[in-house]
Amino acid sequence: MNRRDELLAFADTVKGFMPRNEGLALYDLALARGQGAPEQPLDLLFIDGGHARDVAWADFEAWTPRVVVGGLLLIHDVFEDPLDGGRAPFEIYQAALAGGQWSDLASEGSLRALVRV
Repeated sequence: MNRRDELLAFADTVKGFMPRNEGLALYDLALARGQGAPEQPLDLLFIDGGHARDVAWADFEAWTPRVVVGGLLLIHDVFEDPLDGGRAPFEIYQAALAGGQWSDLASEGSLRALVRV
């Protein structure tokens, strides 16, 4: 399965959770860095990348303002115990909740889903 097929499969998986029924635009954040993604609102943002503090925070700060009210923020590799994984995804998850713009929606393993309020 190539990268495009993976993204399409992901879109099929999450489309039922979308707040609007207008389709799903997908951007590979790693590819978009330095190239600039379109400045459109996002219904869903999936952060699953570098676990270094500066990389995770850069993704969070650059992309979360684009998520619409009712939109979803998915953060992968969120571990409360530092021995289980990197701290940066857990830190941005905690910061999102503390900031008052996000509410917990669901979790599955190390994946956390938040909704913008």
